[in-house]
Amino acid sequence: MIIVKNQDKIQNVVKLLSSLGVNIKKTKSRLDIINTLPTSNQVSHELK
Repeated sequence: MIIVKNQDKIQNVVKLLSSLGVNIKKTKSRLDIINTLPTSNQVSHELK
């Protein structure tokens, strides 16, 4: 299992959502980004 830094993980999510046609500004708050993630990802972020 590869451990990825939170910042890198968020960057990857932003890229993924952008490729799906979802436009996320870099200035968007971390909470807003986390809220758009599946529940399992929210839990993993809350644990860190």
